[in-house]
Amino acid sequence: MISQIVSITTPLEINTLQSDFEKSTRRKLRSLTIFSKSRNKTKVMENSTELRSICEEHISGVVQQHSSFAEKDGTTSRKRKSSAEEVPAGKKIRLSQTSSSQEPRQLDSESDSECDSSSEAGSSSQEKSSCPRKSWKSQSSCDALLEVKYKKEGLLGEGGYGSVYAGYRISDGLPVAIKYIPSENVIRDLADDGKQLPTEVAIMLKAADGRNEPVGTSASVSLLDFYDLEDDLILVLERPNPVESLFEYSLDKDNLEEKDTKIIMKQIVQGLKELEEKNIFHRDIKLENILIETGSDVPRARLIDFGMSSFTERDTVHEMDYDKADHDPPEFNFGSYSAGPTTVWQLGVVLYEVIHGDLFNTNDFLEKKQEISQELSRECKDFLEQCLAPLPENRPTLDELLLHPWLQR
Repeated sequence: MISQIVSITTPLEINTLQSDFEKSTRRKLRSLTIFSKSRNKTKVMENSTELRSICEEHISGVVQQHSSFAEKDGTTSRKRKSSAEEVPAGKKIRLSQTSSSQEPRQLDSESDSECDSSSEAGSSSQEKSSCPRKSWKSQSSCDALLEVKYKKEGLLGEGGYGSVYAGYRISDGLPVAIKYIPSENVIRDLADDGKQLPTEVAIMLKAADGRNEPVGTSASVSLLDFYDLEDDLILVLERPNPVESLFEYSLDKDNLEEKDTKIIMKQIVQGLKELEEKNIFHRDIKLENILIETGSDVPRARLIDFGMSSFTERDTVHEMDYDKADHDPPEFNFGSYSAGPTTVWQLGVVLYEVIHGDLFNTNDFLEKKQEISQELSRECKDFLEQCLAPLPENRPTLDELLLHPWLQR
């Protein structure tokens, strides 16, 4: 079987072998197309030796992102790109600083010297969490401060957005994820004090606003620390452990049972409702941006990656300012959308992909080439049909979804 696979050079030819595998193996091979599709273009894989290795890994249940499936800029197929230049200055939101004990703290102007001298970093590391953006000259000192507080370990993932490393907090061994975002990819908002604050930081601070619970109790992963430097924005995030992305989790479980899927979906809807109440629009809900904690009998969903997020009201109309993907809602074709209906559509896509074990394509769905399985319960089918209503005004709100019979049953 492997000798046949070596001769394949395109994702289309991979699909011709699917009938030779049992259902679970077919599903793992189909997952290859997530990384080989490139914004509606199919990328040819030329290295048959690497392809053989990739197929062997998938057959054994290992799912990895390989460089041959990446764009030239390092992004993968379902990672959106947004430009700071495309965000109108008039739409930037003023944000109040918050005071939760879990939140990062900016150094004031009198504290700049603490980042200018690496010899003083150790003594100040327990008092201060990050370095001011204006201290460009202190990048190396801030790096030293980061190393005093956190131990960086292996690479978790990378792409056009930057890179993420595993690590832990030295003081108590708390597992963390350390995310490096190149400064040219960072969009900023104005805080009440007139200083610029990276939007992803502002979003995560707002998401934690008013919560006094310990790290790990919110639907969204917690921001523990951030370092706004000349070359990079460095985010130190809570890292649940053990954990898998919903994409990996659904592959490992082959076909998730409807009752198990419902537990996860209800948690996701509740988490997104929390964000909506704080006027936060995640904007990129997909299998890869949902973590599933697997350390107990009941899976727990966590939301990650707020790099595409924005502050908005539910019904505010947005103009398209990033690349369109195959699974986006139909209204994206007309150049505008609003937060509420878009979020509900993305929930429908997540549910479809988890429960059908296949990638969702909006055009195929609208043309009836891709249909909702008749094996699902009547309530589940109705939930999906409502989420994937072609007209945004026909989709339910998150409140209405929480009251839907499928989630209540």
